[in-house]
Amino acid sequence: MLENLPSILAPEVSLKLVYGLGFMFFTLLVASVSDLRKMVIKAEFLTMWTAFAILMFLYDYYTGMEFIWIKWLLIIVLGLFSWKGVGKIFSLARADVVAISAVCSVLEIPYIVVFYIILLLVNQVGLYPLKIFGKKDKYPFMPVIWFSLLLLIALLGIIEWKNLWDFVTGFI
Repeated sequence: MLENLPSILAPEVSLKLVYGLGFMFFTLLVASVSDLRKMVIKAEFLTMWTAFAILMFLYDYYTGMEFIWIKWLLIIVLGLFSWKGVGKIFSLARADVVAISAVCSVLEIPYIVVFYIILLLVNQVGLYPLKIFGKKDKYPFMPVIWFSLLLLIALLGIIEWKNLWDFVTGFI
């Protein structure tokens, strides 16, 4: 059964994208549960996502990525405008901004913009249901980031969905 696992991934997708988004997907899933339960993200997640983003910057730098400075300036500016201290795009806590920036650190420039558009749309749809879990005007944003990443993974065609379905149903 496990010999079919590699066929779940689309062959043309880079390993950086697969492993990077996979790592972020599962850490965001765990953080989303914590955010829904307590509206708190542990400091370990912040440290992990910050280190991950730094590693992705170093990877981009040492592999000679084109337009590296534009990509990272875009990540910093969008992160700053998403932080509650500035609040032009969103008004998010530091952990939310770090998580979004870590996801963006894996992406190419056009997909960073696409990810932010997806975040805006998912936030609009999820705003009222998530307020049930929040306090006053605040609500957990990690589920928005996680679901937006799920939609981006589907949009990018990273997963061969039919093969994944066949793999999962093979266990049943």
